[in-house]
Amino acid sequence: MQSATLPDGAETNDKDIIKCTQVFHGKDSILKTFGRAHIGNYASDCDSTAFTRTAYIV
Repeated sequence: MQSATLPDGAETNDKDIIKCTQVFHGKDSILKTFGRAHIGNYASDCDSTAFTRTAYIV
């Protein structure tokens, strides 16, 4: 297995550490994206009651 560089600059060959780092990075990215969407909608004074459909991405 190849080594991977972690966000703090350290390198590791431990697949569990690499997997956990990727999972938490993905979680942070999703939370940041939803946070920006919420702030953007709030700032634009969007009326959320005007939307009758909800799209689900599967």
